[in-house]
Amino acid sequence: MKFRKLLPLFLFLILCAGITAYADQDGYWTYEMTSGGLKITAYTGQETDVVIPDEIGGYLVTTIAGKALADNYTMRSLTIPEGISSIGGEAFRGCTGLSRIVFNAKNCTVPDVWVYDGSKGAGVFSGAGSSSADGLTVVFGPKVTKIPDNLFNTASTAEYGLSGFPFAYVTAVEFPETLKEIGANAFRSCQLLEAVSLGDDVKRIGSNAFQGCTGLISLSLGGDLAYIDPYAFESCTALHDISWGGGLDTIGASAFANCSSIETLDLPVPLNMIERNAFNGCIGLTALTLPEGLTGIQAQAFCGCVKLNSITINSEKLTVPDIWIYDDSKGAGVFSGAGSSSPGGLSVAFGPKVVRVADHLFDTASISGEYGISGFPYAYVTSVMFSDSVKEIGSCAFRGCQVLEEVTFGAGLTAIEGNAFQLCRALPAVAFPDKLASIGDYAFQADDALEEISWGASMDSIGAFAFADCISLEELELTVPLTTLKNDAFDSCTGLKSLVLPESLTNIGAEAFADCIKLAEITINCENLTAPEVWIYDGSKGAGVFSGIGSALSGGTKVSFGETVGFIPAYLFETASQEEYGKAGFAYAYITSVTIPASVKEIGEAAFCSCQNLEEVIFEGADAEFGGRVFDGCTASGFGIASLPGGSIEAYAGEKGIRYTAAEPAAEPQTEAAVEPFTREAEEKPGAEAAGTWTCPNGHAGNTLNFCPECGAKRPENACSACGEEFPEGSSYKFCPNCGAPVE
Repeated sequence: MKFRKLLPLFLFLILCAGITAYADQDGYWTYEMTSGGLKITAYTGQETDVVIPDEIGGYLVTTIAGKALADNYTMRSLTIPEGISSIGGEAFRGCTGLSRIVFNAKNCTVPDVWVYDGSKGAGVFSGAGSSSADGLTVVFGPKVTKIPDNLFNTASTAEYGLSGFPFAYVTAVEFPETLKEIGANAFRSCQLLEAVSLGDDVKRIGSNAFQGCTGLISLSLGGDLAYIDPYAFESCTALHDISWGGGLDTIGASAFANCSSIETLDLPVPLNMIERNAFNGCIGLTALTLPEGLTGIQAQAFCGCVKLNSITINSEKLTVPDIWIYDDSKGAGVFSGAGSSSPGGLSVAFGPKVVRVADHLFDTASISGEYGISGFPYAYVTSVMFSDSVKEIGSCAFRGCQVLEEVTFGAGLTAIEGNAFQLCRALPAVAFPDKLASIGDYAFQADDALEEISWGASMDSIGAFAFADCISLEELELTVPLTTLKNDAFDSCTGLKSLVLPESLTNIGAEAFADCIKLAEITINCENLTAPEVWIYDGSKGAGVFSGIGSALSGGTKVSFGETVGFIPAYLFETASQEEYGKAGFAYAYITSVTIPASVKEIGEAAFCSCQNLEEVIFEGADAEFGGRVFDGCTASGFGIASLPGGSIEAYAGEKGIRYTAAEPAAEPQTEAAVEPFTREAEEKPGAEAAGTWTCPNGHAGNTLNFCPECGAKRPENACSACGEEFPEGSSYKFCPNCGAPVE
């Protein structure tokens, strides 16, 4: 072995003397002496079992030159020694009879194959094994710790161009227990490889390592595998069975994209990150489980999984990227198009350890205007079930899920953030749990099918535009302890017919109910409500809280205040559509009548300003204080005020020149004994408690007072005190035949 020791000095002397490397022959082997050792340049033998020598003449063989053994049709097996550090391009190309390779090289490099306009060639083993009955089996020796990059690569995928060379016919691979890493592109396009089983020491699978292995059916990953790099198994269209091992941390971008035969994914607990497009286009995937430890999913990770019908999310601290479409510069959501071909759509369940649902989880930003047009399909989520552990639903979490029909909230939910269910156009009803306190801006905006809302026991704040454009909502009874309605909260709910505001409400924002054009009845029970002033200047501020309400109704909107109300807030029904405030350009509130109980002692500034259809304001008391401009702009020809006579209300009407009608005091309540039979009768006959109305001799209908507010005619004495039904002269009813009330 003295020659091996002298080799470095010998080579040094050659290089210093300017002598070029020489070619020589040893048996069937042609070789060159290089600065790095001997390079095999050709093989002329006809042996079936070929063993690359580890040394020739005492010198280490370190390199196999490009095309050195290409097109060798007699070779059946090949052994590559430990010392080989470099293999040239197409070294074993076209060795069609090759059926077995024993690869012992510990630290070998192989050239990348990059086909560009045909300027580069095939891979090291292109076409190898193509005429072998069982294809090509590869065995890696016990000292191999990394499989070289590009070893069996042929780059026969579209993104790299079309090589025009056949792939390596690798059908089976045996990996040693010593293996720690599989290099990039190592088996790319080995289309006949059927199974891969890795030992526990493998920590990384390089990018594109098995990309395009269209025959790969099963994959078993070792316990220490931490990283699967981008495109590692992309377009492995037959891949069906995956065993994940126990140490996986990251699945790289497009790692399993277009693996169309994967049906179920139960991802392992240590998994931390799923990168963009990781499972994009897995069109056979039907069930997915995301593990507890998962903290990040990148854009389009499960985009186009069209058969996905169930997702179980156990991730405790998950984050998802924001989606902002601007000039198409950013892409679709994590689950865009998922579930689109599943008959029942996609059902989502959150596990018992999930505390917060990630922002943008099922978002596709498929709306126009400020977000642009994404051009991507939405997530076909049809039902969602939240566990009791979920406290917050993040912003945009389900935005644009246009076929979502059923949502079951857990008992622990306290907050729904902005845009969370925006544009969920098929959602008919929501029942909020008792702990839910706040709903964010735009949370349910444009949910066209939403008809029914149950508010729970803790609702405190409803955000701006939270339920705007919910056109199917007909009845809205907001409940205690609600304190805040932000601007435009129910703007343009064009189907809304009745509204009840609770005692607890203290703040109502601008245009909160603007353009609720079918709103016929409003009951206001708020004890300490404030409303924003409307000041239009050069178009810089908007319409009033109730602008446009009732405009689609012939009878307009009727407003009544509950007996819990002590004052009517300033600006409540103002729209500032008068010259002095500028031209608002917004419709005024189409209020036709207002009923105000005796409990109200103060009416704030401009409370009913510009209510141009307002005809009657009925005060059940005699006294109240009025702010400025309360009824300015109430220009209806029949506009008038009615109250108990002799108080400050009558004086106010006279001062302002408003037509005034005196009302009679309400009858004293009956004794308990006298009321008892009426109460029983009323319970048996619905309608006994209806408000009394009557038609005066001059034909003015809908009167509820003892005097007609239009012409002053007195109410007939022979009429039911409860419903106003006029009895025939001489009748002696004990109970009203219309409503069942006792006749005095």
